[in-house]
Amino acid sequence: MDTILSTMFYFWITLFIAYFLMQRGLWIFSDVAKGTVSFMLEKALGPGADLVEGRPGAGARSWIMQGALWMIFASMFTFTSMWLTHDPDALHSLASWGYTANAEELASAGVYATLYGTVSMFIIGCSFHIIPKLAGTELASETNANLVSFVWTISVLVLVIGSQNNSILGIDIIPLGVALNNIVLLAVIMNQLLTVANKTRNIATPGWLI
Repeated sequence: MDTILSTMFYFWITLFIAYFLMQRGLWIFSDVAKGTVSFMLEKALGPGADLVEGRPGAGARSWIMQGALWMIFASMFTFTSMWLTHDPDALHSLASWGYTANAEELASAGVYATLYGTVSMFIIGCSFHIIPKLAGTELASETNANLVSFVWTISVLVLVIGSQNNSILGIDIIPLGVALNNIVLLAVIMNQLLTVANKTRNIATPGWLI
């Protein structure tokens, strides 16, 4: 019971802090800090910024489309895991290719693909579409939002591979995937906060937060 109460406490505290920051944007920073963040989101990307388009809506579209793609893979991993649980020798022929299918490992791959690939990418993609609309402005950096979606996909791929073979060349790759997730998440948060900092109207308070 104590664990549940403490979890709920931290959840609501985090929720209110996030809401407060979304309302205020980067108000605690100076205009110089805003300019620095803007530079880091776009100019600091160097040649990478030229690889993707920065048209309005491109960032949200990229995240959602890749999330839909991961949903297909997540379904495949989960179905195959359930199949192997029912019949452990169903994919025995793959052993001739050097791959031994394991139900638990495929279930883990399905979890990573679902949680990080599908759900997370859908939520982030929707936020890139909704928050600028609520703030009455454009996303601070469509180019950054578009580019980091591919980095996030790479991180999910690393996690999925790590669920099958956690160590490659003596390197534990699960922490590598998590590190990539955190780097991209930082860019996403800064992009959203800078967007809210440029708002032209107050963001409506969600009814579920009251």
